[in-house]
Amino acid sequence: VRGSPSFTMIQKRAAEIDYSTEETNFTLALTTLSAKLDRRSLVIVFTDFVDPISAELMLRTVGRLTERHLVLFMLMRDLELETLA
Repeated sequence: VRGSPSFTMIQKRAAEIDYSTEETNFTLALTTLSAKLDRRSLVIVFTDFVDPISAELMLRTVGRLTERHLVLFMLMRDLELETLA
């Protein structure tokens, strides 16, 4: 993806994401992504790191990704949920 038209494409793709309440399988997603990326890429992972076991598995998988790609984590927090805990 190159140039300013790419930003519009990324926005459109992000808008098409189907949200659900099911837990995300980051290990499978990142492994699949790693297999499909041919060129060095910027990978942005949006997460809330709620489950420590899933987070640990995801970080192991990301470790393999960082050998070839640049990985950026966007950590999201739910302040309402934190105040209830």
